[in-house]
Amino acid sequence: MFLISTTVQGLLHGFGLFMYAITMYMLVRDPRRRRVSYGMIVASTTLMLLTTTEFVTNIVRLVRAHITVGPKRFGGAEAFYQDSSELTFS
Repeated sequence: MFLISTTVQGLLHGFGLFMYAITMYMLVRDPRRRRVSYGMIVASTTLMLLTTTEFVTNIVRLVRAHITVGPKRFGGAEAFYQDSSELTFS
């Protein structure tokens, strides 16, 4: 289930990157004609950084569960996901 949700999150994150690029273009395209909204730029960039951080954390968790740590545990990836003492558990 975590694999499916991370795949959907990746698709939505790609769409979010596209929308972020369009937003930045619209906000800074002609600064002589209109005022640049620095608050909107900061808010958009902060949200994009936070969503990217969450996505990277989920990818790291997938790799640890299915490639590096999980296969060596008794119980496999399911035991990895149930362990709340893991660093990437949130």
